[in-house]
Amino acid sequence: MTKEKLNPLVALTASALALPGTVGAGQLPDRSAALQYSLYEESSLNENDLFRGAGSAERYEIPVLMAKGVWPVNEKLALTLDVAFEKMSGASPWYMTVEREDRDVDGDGDLESVAVRDASGNYIPKVRMTGATIEDTRTDLSLSALYLTSDDSSISATVGISTEDDYQALSAGLGVALEFNDDHTTVDAGVAVSGDTVEAEDAAIYNDRPQEEKRKSSFSLYGGVTQVLNRVSTIQTGLGVKMLTGYLTDAYKRVDFINIDDQNFTADEDVIQSSLIPHESRPADRTQITWYVKYRYFLQDMNTAFHADYRYYDDNWGVNSHTVDVSWYINNEHGWQFVPSLRLYKQSKADFFQLVYEGEQADYDFYSTDFRLSGYGAVSYRFAVVKMISQWRARLGFEYYDSSDSLALGEGSDHPALLDFSVVNFDVSTKF
Repeated sequence: MTKEKLNPLVALTASALALPGTVGAGQLPDRSAALQYSLYEESSLNENDLFRGAGSAERYEIPVLMAKGVWPVNEKLALTLDVAFEKMSGASPWYMTVEREDRDVDGDGDLESVAVRDASGNYIPKVRMTGATIEDTRTDLSLSALYLTSDDSSISATVGISTEDDYQALSAGLGVALEFNDDHTTVDAGVAVSGDTVEAEDAAIYNDRPQEEKRKSSFSLYGGVTQVLNRVSTIQTGLGVKMLTGYLTDAYKRVDFINIDDQNFTADEDVIQSSLIPHESRPADRTQITWYVKYRYFLQDMNTAFHADYRYYDDNWGVNSHTVDVSWYINNEHGWQFVPSLRLYKQSKADFFQLVYEGEQADYDFYSTDFRLSGYGAVSYRFAVVKMISQWRARLGFEYYDSSDSLALGEGSDHPALLDFSVVNFDVSTKF
């Protein structure tokens, strides 16, 4: 079988490894179908970071099955259906506490719970995991329509629903795209809304969880420009704003306030007063701003493409981040493609995040020890192999995600529950 010489811009677009259906503003996608299976697995927590061995160190394992179908209805309209199903099982970080010991601090024979400090005089944070394995399923369904309003413009609309055992999300979006400058420039813009409902499980058992249905909503705006620089390179930039309101707290996270007894014991010990461990609390509004730049360059002599992406993120919770993603798409004459890629992420902590909260709950307006709001960074190592056979495309990919507080933007939080994970996925797609 011989391989046709690809137009550089066509090869540049095809190397993105997107499922069939991505086209210009004045074109309809081909009729196509795709199926993907992924296995996501989080690394187990270090046993030394568990609070007195409480809870399981085994974290989530999630198999995911996704399907996609694209149908051009006529010369002006195309429909796209996306379906995803996942089943998760494992344990999750519940709350943070500190290392403690039982000691007779006043000599009366009674044992007291004493907070242990390290050589620098700091508390030693420990993770309390959920006591039992969590099992949940999620189903996502979305339907999109693309309508060509002219040879160089289009509008699109999407509706979707996502359901879990305790969660439901409804979403809708509308977008427009316009090509001009001999199709070398594309401008796109859109708006999206969603309404989510959470009804915490086992609320009758854990009275810190919401006892009634909670709701949140979001409103998003985005706009972007893609410019063809020459036959072998393109650049894209865009800005997005997302505003969330309502119940933005995690329904299953707690915060253990470390309250030290003020009594004057004969020994110099930090005796912890026992108290209830309340539910975490986050602000009821969040505004997120994202700006990105994507550059694509095709090397004709080597039949390869280089992708470089940068994203800046900022929100009113004090979290901001930088993401750099680079990929190398290596094609050969036998229909194979090899894609090594590297992603670097750096994040600052939320204003109200602390690893350990001292004092009383009433001393704080908002509080969370969720590692996702801490200062940290991560490196993702990825590799994919793609095989093209006529109208068929098969892809096998692997990713390893390694997080560390030393990569944080600003001061790292040294959170012992930071996440490491691996993902293996396989997908096959075809045009017909």
